[in-house]
Amino acid sequence: MSRLAEGGVAAYSPQMRRSRRNPTLWWVVIGASCVWGSSACLDSIGFIDDGPLSGGGGKSAAGGGGKSAAGGEGQGAAGGSATTSSTSNGVGGSGGSTGVGGGDDGLVDRGLVVRYFLDEAGSGIGVASAVDASGHLDLAHETSDYLYVEPAGHRGLRWTSTGLDGGPFAEVAGTPVATALAGASSVTVELVLRIGDFLNAARGSSIFGINRGSSSQETLEVWGRQNSLRATWNDTLGPTWTLIPLATRSVLHVVFDIRAVNADDRVTVYVDGTEVVTQGALSNGSPLPASLMGRLRIGNDYDGTGSSMEGNVYYAAIYAAALTEQEVAVNFDRLIASDDTEPIAE
Repeated sequence: MSRLAEGGVAAYSPQMRRSRRNPTLWWVVIGASCVWGSSACLDSIGFIDDGPLSGGGGKSAAGGGGKSAAGGEGQGAAGGSATTSSTSNGVGGSGGSTGVGGGDDGLVDRGLVVRYFLDEAGSGIGVASAVDASGHLDLAHETSDYLYVEPAGHRGLRWTSTGLDGGPFAEVAGTPVATALAGASSVTVELVLRIGDFLNAARGSSIFGINRGSSSQETLEVWGRQNSLRATWNDTLGPTWTLIPLATRSVLHVVFDIRAVNADDRVTVYVDGTEVVTQGALSNGSPLPASLMGRLRIGNDYDGTGSSMEGNVYYAAIYAAALTEQEVAVNFDRLIASDDTEPIAE
């Protein structure tokens, strides 16, 4: 269901890392033998999948309750070997668990597809693009309707009112982003943002996601309308949640896992590291398209016209994995302290 039809409320490595001090670009080379969307293909470019859920639906793996896999904390196939991000400085799990650790910047990298620190400038729009720290897909700036700001030492992008144009964007077809998300069954959207107000028109305000056209064809998106945040997967509106005060800078995680049997369990939302109550369910249990197309954009819809919220986006990332509660907590601790590239002082 497009939002226009909806009427209710409903691994990157340290070597790839770039900062505003060192903007060198590192590209991932995909071998000719790589099959689009296959596990071998994802492994070859550093994307790590969650592994299958089994035994009881919901978010539980075999033999364990809640979001934990059998044998330990974290999410992984029961009985498998320990798995960590190739850049993780943390301790690996055991007995099928996924260890929780981070790269140089202290963030969990499991399944990382794109990561935008949005710290290229402290004011105005004097740079050409929003840099992807993973090196997979930079986003081009296109308009002066939004600008960089640095309130209280946290850099990000600011839209001063609802209904403004523009937001950094890029086409995803033929990129590592399309490869990583093709046929994906589990995805996490991670944001640091401040929300002042949303458009209350049918189209609402776009925040971050992949759109395929101006008629609200949302492959994957987090957006807002009527004082509630909403999540869309494969053109289908999922759950909504009332704005827990996000008028101050907050960390938001929207974890999609359509492998869950129960529609109510397919989306989990965390605000500042704590799971929040949502309304509604995600009825669409189909993976993302095998041939992923459209535009990845921050702060506006596909064509970038008149769909902004009033507020700030300080940081945005997508993972081709359903981050666990423990991984969400690790990233919350890092991001609430600093959502910019520079490492945290010890």
